[in-house]
Amino acid sequence: MVKDQKGIVSSIEETNQELDHDMKGFYSEAEDGHLLTMTWVSQNENALYNVVGFTPSGEASAFTKEDMVDIANSIIQQRE
Repeated sequence: MVKDQKGIVSSIEETNQELDHDMKGFYSEAEDGHLLTMTWVSQNENALYNVVGFTPSGEASAFTKEDMVDIANSIIQQRE
């Protein structure tokens, strides 16, 4: 998900994950690792990005934290 933040002060209150290009994001897990989320704000602060990895209960988790970081970094690289 990408949310247009033009004209809005965009920030994430807490960061806990270093991303490429000196960007910081927020990573979280819920549902015993079946719902992973990575959120960050673009360098020009015009867009808020939110990537979600979801795996149904009872199945092995399809995503890892490293996968979420790789996906975020891939998007950051493409937007450069």
